[in-house]
Amino acid sequence: MFNDAVAKIIWKIDVSMAFDSERAKELANIHDISVVVTNLPFSTEDAENVRHGATTDTVLRLYLDQYKTEHTYRLMKSGMGVDSVYVHTPSRANALLFVIAVATLVSSVMDAMIRRNGKGRQKAVRQVCIEIQSAILEYCRAEDALSVLGPTGAEDGVFSYLNKIDPDSSLLLDIFDG
Repeated sequence: MFNDAVAKIIWKIDVSMAFDSERAKELANIHDISVVVTNLPFSTEDAENVRHGATTDTVLRLYLDQYKTEHTYRLMKSGMGVDSVYVHTPSRANALLFVIAVATLVSSVMDAMIRRNGKGRQKAVRQVCIEIQSAILEYCRAEDALSVLGPTGAEDGVFSYLNKIDPDSSLLLDIFDG
C-alpha cells in the first residue's frame, strides 16, 4: 500500500552555448532576416561606455548608424572636390589629407548642430556652403558688430544658418585673440 506521499520528479539539463555563424546565415536566408553579430557584452541596461555592456536596441542603433561613417568617407574622397587634385610630394599629400580631415570634422559637427537646432527637413553643409559662398562675414572689434557683405538676402541666409549651428561666438573670438 502506498501512502499519500507525492513523488517528485527532478530534471536537470546541462547546456553549453556556442555561436554557429554558418547556421545563423542559413537561418537568416530561410527566414529572410538580418543577423547582427557583435562582440559587445550584453546588458539589460546600457553602460556609460558601450564596450562594458549594451542593450540589443543600442547595438542595433550603432549598426544602423554606420551609414554616417560611410557618408563621411565618401565626402572626404570626392565630395570636397579634391578627388582630382594631384600632389607631387608626400608632405603635400599629408598636408592635403590633414586639411580634408579637419574640413570633414567641421562639416560633420555642423551637420549635427543643424539637425539638432533646426526644424523640418535640413540641408547638408555642402548645400549651405553653396548658398552662402558669396557672403563675407565681417567682425568689427571696435563696435563689437558682426555684419555680412554680399548679394541681397545673403545676410538672412548666413544668420539663419548660424542660428541653427548655434556657435558660441565668445569662444571663437577668444581663439582669434590668440
